[in-house]
Amino acid sequence: MPASTSARRLGKVPEMIDTGILWDPERIGTAAYEHVGIDVALATFRDRRVEMVTELAGLDGIGFNARQVASIRTTGEPGDQLGERVLALHDAVVRLEGLVADGIFGLTRFATDSLHLIAARHDPTEAGRFRGEGRRQGGEVLHMDNGGVHRASSPGDRGYQLRAEFHEAVAFLETRPKIEQGLTYQRIASRRRFTFECSASVAELMESGIRLAAGWGH
Repeated sequence: MPASTSARRLGKVPEMIDTGILWDPERIGTAAYEHVGIDVALATFRDRRVEMVTELAGLDGIGFNARQVASIRTTGEPGDQLGERVLALHDAVVRLEGLVADGIFGLTRFATDSLHLIAARHDPTEAGRFRGEGRRQGGEVLHMDNGGVHRASSPGDRGYQLRAEFHEAVAFLETRPKIEQGLTYQRIASRRRFTFECSASVAELMESGIRLAAGWGH
């Protein structure tokens, strides 16, 4: 796919440049995955649910450890606002498992919106919506952990630009093997910041869903 010659590769992160995506499949890191079938992959994923929720919480800046997450999962009592967000992430993981088990998960707005609606339920006017589709605008500036700043696209009129970028990414990824689709979508979605809240965690959930629905285990 053509891409601007002025574009630069950023490690394992594919960049959408104009109408192209820089892509190096040998650097995307698929060696840790094994094709085991949907049932086995999903069972293993369920066994790792606490670990998964802990990782998602970390992506959203919530520093809970696995023991704290397991306690919230067992009791159903979050205790405070951060605990409520962790419980929402747990429920989003359960939703993902259900979508995969029912055979209705895909690289679609239905899937990402369904997961975001639960994960970001603490932000009800924006949950289940891309940036620009709710009441808020902007949100394109991302402050990185290393102190750097990344600027994603402005959402456009009622989120038009981000919807276009999502569909462009999907159209490209559908030409790639499933295991590559998930890993690459996670990176694209994290940098595009499709949503205000839970952008990184929902991108990670989508990666897992694409992989699981194709029978790839970790």
